[in-house]
Amino acid sequence: MANGGTAYRPSLVYQIQEADGTIIQRTAKIRGIAERHGLREDQIELIRRGMWRVVNDPGGTGARAQIPGITVAEKRETAQFGETATKDNHTWFVAFAPYETRARDGGARCEVAKAGGQVPAPIARR
Repeated sequence: MANGGTAYRPSLVYQIQEADGTIIQRTAKIRGIAERHGLREDQIELIRRGMWRVVNDPGGTGARAQIPGITVAEKRETAQFGETATKDNHTWFVAFAPYETRARDGGARCEVAKAGGQVPAPIARR
């Protein structure tokens, strides 16, 4: 969603070529496009804007992910686990920045952490 809905296939090799530069094989870069799966551009932007609000709106729960001079957008979650009345949390955080150019993404996952905005957000910010 960060880049407008294009999912890229991760790869270690961009292409294979002969010594003279002739390309023998190039890895397929695009894995999927959200619009092909029924998401419209306005819906993708609604998701992006919601991620922006988590970090940048007053009272946003992801404010600890803010970076001076860079607009960050994020999504984070907390899942409880354990069999006793006192439950622990697994938390995760995924973000992209700068928001305007959709250039970078990153994230953090923490086991036995209080909440996604409190522990993994500062880790991802760093």
